Parts: sequence; C-alpha cells; structure tokens
Amino acid sequence: MVRVLFTDTHFGVKQNSITWLESQMAFIDNELIPWLKLNKDNEIRLIHLGDVFETRSSISTMIARRVREKFLELRSLVKEFYIVAGNHDFYSPDRADIETLSLVFKDCDIHLVIDEIVVADEDMFVPWYKFKEPYNVRKLLRQNPNVKNIYTHADIFGEDKTSLKAKVFSGHIHIPQIKAEAGLYNLGSCYSLNFADANNPRCWYIYDGQMLIPRENESSIRFWRLYNEEIFDIKGTPQDYYELYVDQANMQKEEYTSRISELTKQLKNIWVIPIIKAYESDGEQLASYNIEEICQSMIPQHLTKKFKIIKESIK
Repeated sequence: MVRVLFTDTHFGVKQNSITWLESQMAFIDNELIPWLKLNKDNEIRLIHLGDVFETRSSISTMIARRVREKFLELRSLVKEFYIVAGNHDFYSPDRADIETLSLVFKDCDIHLVIDEIVVADEDMFVPWYKFKEPYNVRKLLRQNPNVKNIYTHADIFGEDKTSLKAKVFSGHIHIPQIKAEAGLYNLGSCYSLNFADANNPRCWYIYDGQMLIPRENESSIRFWRLYNEEIFDIKGTPQDYYELYVDQANMQKEEYTSRISELTKQLKNIWVIPIIKAYESDGEQLASYNIEEICQSMIPQHLTKKFKIIKESIK
C-alpha cells in the first residue's frame, strides 16, 4: 500500500485570509489531486499528520466548508483517508474532549484519530495527546509486533524514540527535520507560512513502506530572503514574499537601483533592506551614527539632485 503524507495545513491562517486559503487550495488542486487521480488504481492511504486548522477556539464557517468539500474530494480518490489530531485541532492543550475535527468532518468517511491510538496493518496512528504517554505507545507496539510505522503529531526529537523500533512520521514542527538512520521523520508543513521558512522548500510525501519521496509544493505562496547579486536571479512568483538585503555600497550602483525599481513594480510583497556595516575607529567599539546622514548616503548619485530639491521644498 502506498501512503501519501501531508501535514500542518493550518487552514484559516493569517486571520482567515482568503488570499492564503486560495494559495493553499492551489496546492491541493494543482499537485495533490492530479497525482491521486493518476494513481487512483493503486491502494492509497492518504494521511494528514495534524493541525488541519489554525485557530483552536474558532473556525470560519466559510473556511470549514471549503476544507470539508476539498477533503471529501480527496477521500473519493483514495482507499482510506486518516487524519491524526494535532495540538491545534484541540480547543486546549490541557484537555482532549473539545476538538474541531469531528465537527467539520462528520459523515465524511474519514478516519479521525482523536481519542485513541489506532492500528491498521503495519501502521499505527497516535494523536497528539496520546504521544505524550510513551508508555502506552510502547505497550501497543509490543501487542502489535507487525507495526512498522507510527504516524503522529509531536516533537519526536524531544526524547529518545529509537526504542520504539518503528519509523516515526510526524508534523508539529514546521521545518522538515529528518534523521533516517534513527527512523525519525518530521515532515514539516506542506506550506511556507512566514520568513522563518524562507528559501526552504515545503513538501508532501509519498511513502511505499520503504522509501520516502518528497514532492515540492510549487503552487502556494513562498518566502524568499535574497542578498546582493541574488536579486538578479529571482525564482519565485508574483504572489510570493521577498526580503532583499543589499549592501549600502551596492545601493549606490545604477544596476542595483534599476533592478530594485523593476522588482518593486513586478512584485507586491517585497521589502528592500539596506545592509549598513558598523565601523570601528580609534579603539572605540562602534561609531555613533547620524541617521539623516546614513539615509542620504544611500541615495544613488543620479538621484541626489532630485533629493535636494525635494528636501528644500519641505523645509
């Protein structure tokens, strides 16, 4: 059986932003669904490793409906669909009896792993609360010696999991961290969510029981942090977010000012951040700076005359 894994979708992120929701749906529509349709004749177990929604205490009814409809479509393309409850799927980190998954996905023929550990063939599904009780996990592994894979939503690097004698796949931590030699696979969110994810691909995965194959999400919003000459080779799309760090000396060069001007016209989510180097002099730690002089020094030479005219006009 082939497993398809994705995690930490956090639908409703950015205060229920419709822009972000459409970006997230684009990944499912353009990448996940086409692959599932192409492989529909195979036995596929689709697994979501938790944090389906962003907000614990409330969910936008519009977003809940859109996600329910999309997950029903996913369910129709696979043999089984499992969702392992993550910490954001519960109302409180202190109690497990109030959660969102059973409300949104009622009667969807989706296996919701919320209250108890579930075993299916070689796979064990452990909700976030239960993984905090490693004794129960190990006990069930002893009772089910055929289990080779554990799917959960927890910080799997927080304690030694090598004694579990099974591969552990998890979400929760958004940045992918994989230690294949120890059998620990933190897959990371399938979406970039902020600049902490800059320049790093976000993936969904295909797992055949032996090999884990990442497939990059190229359809959703991404974050890029570029330095100096890197701004001349931008690989993203107009919907992406960019931080451009440019040395003060380069800010004086016409090739850079022209490129920055070009990019600011093409891209709506872009920030240009001058890199100002600190100087040491006469044994002092750092020279004190005159902010006005620093700002003026960053104005390109061919614009200094225009700057002086504007400066005089506002005095």
